[in-house]
Amino acid sequence: TSPINFAEKDGLAYMIYTSGSTGKPKGTMLEHRNLMAFASWRINSDIPANPDNQFMCHPSFSFDASICDLIIPLFAGSTVHILHEDLRKDLDGLAEYITTHHIDGGSLPTQLGIALINHKDLPLKFIEMGGEKLVPTTPRSYRKINGYGPTEFTCCSSYYIVNDNDTNIPIGRPAPNTWSVIVDPDGHLMPWGIPGELCLIGEQMARGYWHLPEKTEQVFTPAPNELNSSFKMYHTGDLAKYNEQGQLVYLGRIDHQVKLRGFRIEMGEIEARIASYPNVTATIAMVQEIGGSKHLVGYFVAEKKIDVAELKTYLQQALTSYMVPDALVQMDAFPLTPNGKIDRKQMPIPELERSIEYIAPRNELEKQICDIFLHITGAQQVGVKDDFFEIGGSSLLAIKAVIELTNLGKKVVYGDLFKLKTPEALAKHINPENENGGSGHTDINRYYQFDDYNYEAIDKLLRQNQLPQDKMQLRELGTVLLTGATGYLGMHMLDYLVKETDSTIYCLVRPQGKMSGESRLKTLMVYYLTQTHEEQLGKRIHVLEDDITGKTLTETLKGIHIDTIFNCAALVKHFVVGKEMDEVNVEGVANLIAVAEEKKARLVHVSTYSTAGFVPASYLTLYNEQQLYIGQCTDNEYIRTKYLSERLMLQAIADGKIDGKVMRVGNLMARAEDGEFQINMHSNAFLNNLKSLKVLGQITSDMMAAPIEMSPIDCVATAIGKLALTPSNMVLFHPFNNY
Repeated sequence: TSPINFAEKDGLAYMIYTSGSTGKPKGTMLEHRNLMAFASWRINSDIPANPDNQFMCHPSFSFDASICDLIIPLFAGSTVHILHEDLRKDLDGLAEYITTHHIDGGSLPTQLGIALINHKDLPLKFIEMGGEKLVPTTPRSYRKINGYGPTEFTCCSSYYIVNDNDTNIPIGRPAPNTWSVIVDPDGHLMPWGIPGELCLIGEQMARGYWHLPEKTEQVFTPAPNELNSSFKMYHTGDLAKYNEQGQLVYLGRIDHQVKLRGFRIEMGEIEARIASYPNVTATIAMVQEIGGSKHLVGYFVAEKKIDVAELKTYLQQALTSYMVPDALVQMDAFPLTPNGKIDRKQMPIPELERSIEYIAPRNELEKQICDIFLHITGAQQVGVKDDFFEIGGSSLLAIKAVIELTNLGKKVVYGDLFKLKTPEALAKHINPENENGGSGHTDINRYYQFDDYNYEAIDKLLRQNQLPQDKMQLRELGTVLLTGATGYLGMHMLDYLVKETDSTIYCLVRPQGKMSGESRLKTLMVYYLTQTHEEQLGKRIHVLEDDITGKTLTETLKGIHIDTIFNCAALVKHFVVGKEMDEVNVEGVANLIAVAEEKKARLVHVSTYSTAGFVPASYLTLYNEQQLYIGQCTDNEYIRTKYLSERLMLQAIADGKIDGKVMRVGNLMARAEDGEFQINMHSNAFLNNLKSLKVLGQITSDMMAAPIEMSPIDCVATAIGKLALTPSNMVLFHPFNNY
């Protein structure tokens, strides 16, 4: 008689409880069709599975990885060795069992797999690992497979066969008949190469969670309209992106992505850099609270004792300063959960060494500031030389510090903390008459001022900045160098140049990680432009990998004829910790002036009308195209650096070094053509101001009466492109909306 089989494709095959990152177990319901879709894919994949194979089943039956090690071998008629509990964490015993029983392969938790690979070479055909980010390991003769997939998608949605020269190891391409998509917080598709949440669509997707309809509805949502909203999509909670080879790269949990001291930090990038250091076999980066304030800590396991100071120097060579861990801790092994994942809660809290000598407050004002810093950051001790941002301060906490100082009657503004940073410097700023505090503070001391400069040549140049009486003789653009091409304005300048001119365009683009400059440009062309111009790459559009701050810029441009330079590159944050703002906005412009002088090229520099700054009532005047210094000052780092870059430009033009133009643009807003806005809209200051008003539900009367200028980005690009053709004696323009 035929065997009785009442299984149906929509019937439940199994249910596995998963806690995910919440710690609250959820029963995930998988149907027979999910299991069949998974098994059909894997049995036909390039991971061996046939009746002659011997597989090991290492995972516990309560862990979804056991499905892979049980169902696939049995589906193929292979033999399965269910490992005894005593072998599961015994590297020598596991290696002996694999050798004795001629095991061909199986899956292991990532940390155990790394340890076994580095421990001994074995007569395997493959090892599949999953559960955490895989780092490079010792080269072996067998294949190392980096698998990825949540319980909610039948344990595996992609895998990647590792090459020994891989540094940032991908998780592969989507399984057949499935989609792996990257979305923004609103569920819209992200461009190729841009990080976002990894979401999965297809036949392997679970039914949902047992008796948890609200949680099911929250993470199993309709797919984006760009695909087909009738499909369901599972939100993994993982941060990922597609690399230039079309492989998915896992960057970490979204809930592990942190913002520390005002900077968004992706732990995966730090972990990959630590893992590339010789003899390091495993690594994890996380934020720990030490002495009441948050600090970035890097933990690592290595084959021998590592000099932490040398490792820190190594990290500083490739990572920006805020991504270098405050503490590095070498461990013999990481604590693991029962499922073999790193138990973050059990990671040791390191002690931080003081970077500077402690100096106690010397007067009441310094003591007040030290106490405020201590209270806000939660640091164990604050001396007068301690930097607010190095002891746990952030841009958000800086607001609180300013409020507390104001409540004490101390006249400080937000920018003062970024400029002065220490209690000693703030005390001198508040009471400049006394070396260690006194009285006599004047408001003007809080601002950056620009009066210590001889403006004679610039003023003379700008007096001649007039519309000509006769018809203008327009200049051809010729061959163009475009900086900041991946930015919002830069991308629209590129679009204008391709559509409206016949120029050959060289785009200066920084590579990002393993993503080339050309891939970055392609990605953003697809995102922003209705006509991507990809067919012009290598013909009219050429990508040069460098940036305006680079010491290799002259070498990069060697032998390339340039007629016109459009500088759209700038750091637009209004307050930063460190020298990055000066490096990009001032030193970068100085580099371009040198290039323009050498190439005899016209330099068109994009500035901002915000260089008008704050003007005391006694200086009040109109800021027009015939003026630079009108007595203004500012407490804003961005405005300060943009003003200095304008001054550099106009002085170089006045001295006859270059043919150049300054374009003071306004409030760059959505494209007039179709309303498309910048990809990083959440960082736009104007939009955040509007959002704040919406959250508050109210607005001040003076803000209600204030005029707001909005410049559609495509109109600005067109204006700059046309004004760049004007005669050499026309050096300064205001291409913004006059309504």
